[in-house]
Amino acid sequence: MNLLVIPVNLKYLLFLKKALSQMLIQPSRLSFFGVILIAISFALSISTGCKKDSIDSPIDESAIFPTSKIKSISYKDIIEPTWNRFTDGIDIPFEADSMRLSYDSQGHLTKKLGLWLSLSSATGYSGAFFIKKLGDTLDYSKNSVVVSKKNFGDPFWGTPQQDPATLTFSGKKLVKVTTYSSGVKVPLDTTVFTYDSKGILQKSVTKIFWRGTQTLLYKFTQGNLTEIDGRVVNYDGSEFGTSTELFWDYDTAPNPLYGFCLLPETFYRSLSQNNFRKYSITIKNASSQVVFSSEHWFYLAYDKSGNWVVSK
Repeated sequence: MNLLVIPVNLKYLLFLKKALSQMLIQPSRLSFFGVILIAISFALSISTGCKKDSIDSPIDESAIFPTSKIKSISYKDIIEPTWNRFTDGIDIPFEADSMRLSYDSQGHLTKKLGLWLSLSSATGYSGAFFIKKLGDTLDYSKNSVVVSKKNFGDPFWGTPQQDPATLTFSGKKLVKVTTYSSGVKVPLDTTVFTYDSKGILQKSVTKIFWRGTQTLLYKFTQGNLTEIDGRVVNYDGSEFGTSTELFWDYDTAPNPLYGFCLLPETFYRSLSQNNFRKYSITIKNASSQVVFSSEHWFYLAYDKSGNWVVSK
């Protein structure tokens, strides 16, 4: 798990390996900033020592979980949030592989089928692979959802060894995401979300086990997410780096993923009433030097009425 993490795809991973090798970076399948910080934060943690902070957020005992009828979502149309990119998958693959979604009778998501799996060279299968029969299961309780990786019948890949996550809701709002070590009920990373009086997301704070704190500030214009300013501070209080994410070129069509925050891949899109089609990220180190910058265009498909066709 990591600090100031940013989105990534298979082609970006290959680029970062070469462009940032001088920074002691060990890329994983996680995101522009996440790739950058995983190894660096590990090196820093050796000198700063291990430490575990805790953060809490007011929890309403009731929860109204998001519902949907969307059957599939292409990975090339979505991007993972920076608070999660150190825990899960490829962020902007150019390939049009899709996740397939299943629901219960009330419209609650229960299964995601199809995910990106990244393997190191030590396994003999270095690279990122899209596996159709690997995915997530979602189990609901009174005010939380546990998301766990599962093999749905692929004899080759076995069971993914990613850490499960618990999403806690207060009313309709996602207020906390806690990642636990596989097989052990010990929290590794905790992200807490805060909202204004109108229910608009203002800030997320992530405490990363034995590493530091990531703070993201969210900015909106006319109901649409336009900017996220990120900052990472090491446990000793020193600056680690900053990030700026921009979202623009919104269409005027209603967003079919609005409020659908159960999956990290849909979180950014769930925040806006319309659909962004351009995204950029700029990453700076503690000396305010740009260490990475990238821009991505999303080529969304529309029907005759001008609505985004999510399931293809």
